Amino acid sequence: MLNRYITAAILVTTLSYSHLAIAKFIRVSDSEQVDVLASETMTVWDIDNFSGKLQGAFNVNVGGTLWDVVFRDGSFSNLFSIAEAATIDDRTEGEAIDLSGALFDSVFVNGKDDEYLFNVTPALTRGCSANGICVAVTAFGKEFPNPGAKSRRVIRTINRDGSGPEGVARGADLRISYDTGVDAAVVYAKWKESDVRHVPAPSTISIFALGLIGLAARRFKKQS
Repeated sequence: MLNRYITAAILVTTLSYSHLAIAKFIRVSDSEQVDVLASETMTVWDIDNFSGKLQGAFNVNVGGTLWDVVFRDGSFSNLFSIAEAATIDDRTEGEAIDLSGALFDSVFVNGKDDEYLFNVTPALTRGCSANGICVAVTAFGKEFPNPGAKSRRVIRTINRDGSGPEGVARGADLRISYDTGVDAAVVYAKWKESDVRHVPAPSTISIFALGLIGLAARRFKKQS
């Protein structure tokens, strides 16, 4: 009887973790499907059905709050609405660094079985086609004049194929009129808080598995 409880607990736990692994990388083909995926409480990668390129991700954990991010080419003035620009006005450098770090830690990663290699193949990220590097920029702070051109400060998330240093870099500005579409290595990261605000508690299936393990241990102790 003891073996049955232990076996069941191990099986349930294994299924739970297998589900998490399988659900990580999902190809998204339309906005309706995106809305469904956005309700998930784990990170979900938005991958284009045809090109296989990384479009963004849902529910990225940044300090316990979940965020959605999309990668878009263009100029700041064209990509961001007035409301989005106002939000960026209030974003601090520290917050931008945290968002940029989460990109590197949780979005530019590799899937299994030589598929979805977003870490070692930077050109698989939307807006990037340069060999060996993709720089996703996260804007923060208010617009300011920069020798005749209005600009925004950005934090850079530098993803490389192993040919050079990578990570989060500070100290860069972009003119709001600059079109990243002309740069094969640079793309904007557009952020918004997810509908799911905080990291969820352990799933029901995991709690059930722990319960089975506890029950098995109690029976074993009684039999001893």
